[in-house]
Amino acid sequence: RCSRDWSSDVCSSDLIGTDTIQIITDPVYAFIGEPGNHKVHVYVLSVSGITYKFVQTIDNGLMATDLFGCSLSLNSNASKFLIGASNKDSKGKVYFGSRSGADKYSQTHNITASLAGINIGDNLGNSVQLTRDGSIAFIAAYRSSPTQNGKVYVVRFSDQTILQTLASPDNLTNQQFGYHISLSINSNKLAVASIQSQNKNVINFDSAKTTFDNK
Repeated sequence: RCSRDWSSDVCSSDLIGTDTIQIITDPVYAFIGEPGNHKVHVYVLSVSGITYKFVQTIDNGLMATDLFGCSLSLNSNASKFLIGASNKDSKGKVYFGSRSGADKYSQTHNITASLAGINIGDNLGNSVQLTRDGSIAFIAAYRSSPTQNGKVYVVRFSDQTILQTLASPDNLTNQQFGYHISLSINSNKLAVASIQSQNKNVINFDSAKTTFDNK
């Protein structure tokens, strides 16, 4: 139950809550994206006792068509975050950020052009995941060109180095591998959804070697 009434801020096209809510319980934070909002904000809330309060709006100043806030991910203590804008420059972009003080969040860097082969229509950042310690980011581009097979990039948070690029073993045209990704609570397994696929695929993550295997 939230103490703020968002109805005056949200219209039917704002898409609030569409795969854009992240809640961390220790401490308690809630990130709520509004990718369809003309303001293109992400709401950040914290809690004291049972009363939730509005803390901050992270506003990148993008257009609503950029879909800033279409995907979100936090590490276990909400000190680091990822925010996807899957239609920025018609290619997609992911914004990295951290908490710099008490309930104060700021963006530190972003990633798009540094990823090899990002093209118009790839939708980079349509789904993102961050490990519990915030060291590794998983970034999907489910319509990766030229055949829209889709890819998932494994990126080091600190310097945005690409550690690995994941692709479906099915290698189907228009498979859209990475339509949604989900990381296990201990960050050692990654599930990757495809819109079209012949096989059910779960990608196992070896945290010691940063390698993946299809199972």
